[in-house]
Amino acid sequence: DYDISAATPLGILQKLLEEGSISSIIVNDKFMHKGGILYLEGINDYLFTGDKTWFVVVNGAVLKDYLDAETDGLNIHPVNTGDEVGYYFGEPAKPPEEAEAGITITIE
Repeated sequence: DYDISAATPLGILQKLLEEGSISSIIVNDKFMHKGGILYLEGINDYLFTGDKTWFVVVNGAVLKDYLDAETDGLNIHPVNTGDEVGYYFGEPAKPPEEAEAGITITIE
């Protein structure tokens, strides 16, 4: 069981789902439950394929979903007013502009 704050990247996706802005999200802990980090597997019809995945960029920095739970976890990393949060489906090593799909939100 995980408590996901609304003021995190995954919390924002939950709000978008509740509002009907997206149709589905899929998350998993990928056996990383010790760190409390959740992994974003899919949004709508874009699902993890091995070479393409969802990655999240907050204020220009790519968050990791497997490193430091204190700073990187998509369900843990705090977001604040004025932050820009981008969700991109593609190859994380490439620029977000090259992603197959994306959602960008500015926190107001």
